[in-house]
Amino acid sequence: MKPTFERVLAALDLTDTDDRILEMAAALGPYLGMKKIYFLHVMPDFKVPHPVALEFHKLFSSGYPVDEKVRDDLAAKVQQVWGERPGTDLQVEVIEGKPFQKLLHWAEVKNIDLLIVGNKQVSEGSGITARRLARHSKCHVLMVPDRKAPGLQTILAPVDFSEPSAKSLEAALELARRQPKAKVHALYVMDLPPSDYYMRPFETEGFREALREAAQTAFQSFLGDHGFSENEVKKVLADNTLSNTAAYIHEYAQREGAEMIVLGAQGHSPIENFIFGSVTEKLVDEATDCAVLIIR
Repeated sequence: MKPTFERVLAALDLTDTDDRILEMAAALGPYLGMKKIYFLHVMPDFKVPHPVALEFHKLFSSGYPVDEKVRDDLAAKVQQVWGERPGTDLQVEVIEGKPFQKLLHWAEVKNIDLLIVGNKQVSEGSGITARRLARHSKCHVLMVPDRKAPGLQTILAPVDFSEPSAKSLEAALELARRQPKAKVHALYVMDLPPSDYYMRPFETEGFREALREAAQTAFQSFLGDHGFSENEVKKVLADNTLSNTAAYIHEYAQREGAEMIVLGAQGHSPIENFIFGSVTEKLVDEATDCAVLIIR
């Protein structure tokens, strides 16, 4: 079943990252089929506004409540970036409370399909880290880098031949089909035992080649079983030379100039079905220079 992105919640925190979130949401909106978007800012305390500009406003415009000022400013910014979008309902909200808990609560009560958050290289101490939200959210999560995002021409979809990775590859292809000349790279990173693992070292390369051939066969079956066309997918099978799957995925994304990584929240192993997928979690921390879309 194709992932749906009709109901969206975008978390704004009054920093420059908001511009990146608004730009990416506006760019992807038509392709993802967004119909209802909540732009939400959560203030821990209306009586203690942040940043300094809001404190200044409070002192000299006491008749203009801080939350209304923030809402009006955000609404103006949303209008500037989005303009008129027939068929898309935009709503700006400013609420009080603990940001992390409120975002998760809103995502649940509003039946959100996609949560959009900033993924900053340097945390500002809000407690709303991309990893923390991705771990606890029940919906898809798009993490937007705090640098200006280029176009969407290269999309990387790591796969492990599991159902979650098939779902994420489908999402990547849906995006690429609506982008002129966009290409999806389906990457399988194969872990190989170290050379001293074998009893007879001189047979090491032969055994590794057998593993590669088996992986190629599994890759081909994975694409065929899920109806993926090789004309749409660049199939990549790579040895995990870094002994770190997340690091290798990120290195590949940088090398190929991928603007977005799309992957499943969980892999195929039992432990990853019990705990938030370790590769996904590490990748969220590493890939702060490109967008990361986690599909559930």
